[in-house]
Amino acid sequence: MIAASAVLVGLLAALLSLLMPDTYTAETLLAPGQEEGRQGGLGAALGGLLPVAGLFPSGDQTTLEYLAVLNSRAFLRPFIERHQLMPILFPGEWDKERGNWINPENTPTFWAAYSRFTMGGVLTTRVDKNSGLVTVAVEWTDPDQAADWARWLVADLNAFVREQEMKRVTDSLEFLNAELARTREMEVRQSLFALMAREHNRKMLVNTRKDFAFRVLDPAEAPKGPSGPRRVLIVVVAVILGGVASVFLAVFQEGLRRRRAAPVGPRATPVSG
Repeated sequence: MIAASAVLVGLLAALLSLLMPDTYTAETLLAPGQEEGRQGGLGAALGGLLPVAGLFPSGDQTTLEYLAVLNSRAFLRPFIERHQLMPILFPGEWDKERGNWINPENTPTFWAAYSRFTMGGVLTTRVDKNSGLVTVAVEWTDPDQAADWARWLVADLNAFVREQEMKRVTDSLEFLNAELARTREMEVRQSLFALMAREHNRKMLVNTRKDFAFRVLDPAEAPKGPSGPRRVLIVVVAVILGGVASVFLAVFQEGLRRRRAAPVGPRATPVSG
């Protein structure tokens, strides 16, 4: 029974794995676009004291911050809308001939698309602790689409971060200009001028560098072969789990059989008064 159960589960797992579509993983290797991160503004003007105090993130923290932006709803919502990915993410619910959803009353939501992108394994990121290099991987059923999405994600992330940083620098310069107009103390004015000069340098950096968040070291290309599903591994794990489950079932059945086969002792007769 144990052997038959393990073989049967293995065959079912093999059949299911054959029904699963092949997936392809496109990867792009990135390096931080600007090592100083946000320290190029007020943090650098104060001699590097703010990063030590924890008020501004270091380079590694800036990388993690940008990766958090990459996986955020604020970034992925316009990304999915801009590249019209909803019909691709949910092909079974999209009518290609009519160009609309099969069931308009129950169309997929952005939350479903976001979950598929982040928790569903479409988008994954990892950071090499030794080199600080970042790998962005996209896994999808079409190799060309996986490579396109990986390239688009990096390009759109750089544009998104540049836009946010430009807004921060602009707000900072407006604040510094207002403070400069209010104060008359020479030392304070000199400090404000130094801060403004660094913010202007930062503004130039944002305007001139398209790869502001990450520099592409190795761009994504369409993979030649599938990366999943791992059918052999699925079958092996299924056989092991089926065998273990059948062992427990066999032990349970043997215990029941012995209990039923055990002789029943004579019943005690009551003593009459």
